[in-house]
Amino acid sequence: MTPQLLVTSILTGHCPDVPVWDLSKAVHTIADGIATEPGRYDATGAWKACNALNRERHFALTLHIGQAWFACRDFSALLAKHYAQALIELSHLQQADALLDQAIEAVQRTAGARTVHVELAEYRGQKARICKQAYVDDGDPARLVQAFDAYHHAYLDNRLTNYWHGVNALALLARAERIGMTGLAPVSSRELARQLLSDMQQRAVDSPWKMASMAEVYLALDEPDHAELWLYRLLHAPQCTPFMLESLGRQLREIWDARALDGGVQAQDRLASIIARHQMARLSLLSLTPPASRAEQNELERNFQGTGAFSIDTIKQILSACASIGCVCNSHGVRLGTGFLLDGAALGLGGAGPVFVTNAHVLSDTVPGAIRPSDALVTFELDYPADGKPVFHKIAEILLTSPPGPLGQPSQAEGLLDVSVARLEQATGHGVLQVSALLPIVDGQAKAYVIGHPRGSGLQIAVHDSELLAVDDANRLVHYRTPTDPGSSGSPVFNEDWRLIALHHGGSSTMPRFRPAGTVYQANEGVTIQAIRAGIRLASLGAAMAGPDAA
Repeated sequence: MTPQLLVTSILTGHCPDVPVWDLSKAVHTIADGIATEPGRYDATGAWKACNALNRERHFALTLHIGQAWFACRDFSALLAKHYAQALIELSHLQQADALLDQAIEAVQRTAGARTVHVELAEYRGQKARICKQAYVDDGDPARLVQAFDAYHHAYLDNRLTNYWHGVNALALLARAERIGMTGLAPVSSRELARQLLSDMQQRAVDSPWKMASMAEVYLALDEPDHAELWLYRLLHAPQCTPFMLESLGRQLREIWDARALDGGVQAQDRLASIIARHQMARLSLLSLTPPASRAEQNELERNFQGTGAFSIDTIKQILSACASIGCVCNSHGVRLGTGFLLDGAALGLGGAGPVFVTNAHVLSDTVPGAIRPSDALVTFELDYPADGKPVFHKIAEILLTSPPGPLGQPSQAEGLLDVSVARLEQATGHGVLQVSALLPIVDGQAKAYVIGHPRGSGLQIAVHDSELLAVDDANRLVHYRTPTDPGSSGSPVFNEDWRLIALHHGGSSTMPRFRPAGTVYQANEGVTIQAIRAGIRLASLGAAMAGPDAA
């Protein structure tokens, strides 16, 4: 399947069975398009894409699309539902809760009466799920009560339609009984189960969600054979998705205390083990290779850190980026920092043409210890002629400078960006770096790559231990483990597609974390290009408001 065909397929609500890296590239294309091509990607395509990705449990990819949409477009309650679902699955509970509050307000304000009723039930069910997950995470009985009340009230509001709210309330009530909590409801879990069974049997049980619900109802009624029968009906239902199956499996493990893989003897253990075996078979985790052959193969195949390799196309991307990265030297040619070329329009400097970007603590008229523009020289390693002698470019003018602020303080990054934007005296003929429209999602797998001149060396690419650690809530600062040294200041920070996301400016073994507050870790820090662009825009507005006589 071609990349464009894959993009089209996702936008129409289909998630083809392709390698995850191809899927990831297609999603990044969609996310970048949402941010940069308003006329091409609409809300319908975005929510179909998110729905398809969630069905196959690609929640981190859904976050890319959701983040792009809500950063650049009008609020969409329908899209918010799928985005919130992915946020919940990835434990971003507070962000999901705030998003659902917005969706509820939007639906109440704009939708028709019937749509309000249906959609509000969905959003309130997701908010109840947040309470349930919070209880699973910390075991606070108050959260169990909160989750039960939210689900139970939604169920009683429309018992025939909101059966899934009732089944969640049932599971929580059964758990409360097992741990000795009383007074949660006026009925027992068995009584609630019989009520649910009566409600559900009034309509055909013809959807996978209803089949999963029936399995839980019979589990509460202590009828394991019936529960297992409904589980097998679910497994063989054509519409059953990995998301549906894992939702039931998680419910059994986290709320019903099922033990899926260690020989438990309860009915819920049996159901959970059936689901686990089915998932393993579907994901081809079982092998028919003879043990001896597999053992021999394992001696030859090892990936101790789980890292991937770079393709030839990726290496070409890296080399192309390297051509735009320069070294900042003093008038004696001593290498003291790094910088890079950007199209001024990428920073909101329309008509500026190519500009050179580095740290203010590397190049500035005002920051103590920085190289003064009149003493600065810039050289590009890929620009060296055949004799190997560097070609130096002088600074024509500083277009903007913003002093450095303290590390790990995103609230101060708006006015203290540690950036200088300059125009070079001679035209270099080099290309400019491509800027990512979005910041990566921090999911434990995302990378942050740095290219620069550490310790005044030749151009070096830092790829080892390059985990992206955190992005602050305002998208001003990023933290990463990528190794850097003095001289790396001003280096570009790239995402996995080798698009620019930030300007590296420092690091610390006691870097303040964005969250939880008051804790520290070992990390390097970059100022996002988004923050720099926003700072330039504010500076321009301030200058315009001050008028021509402000100086």
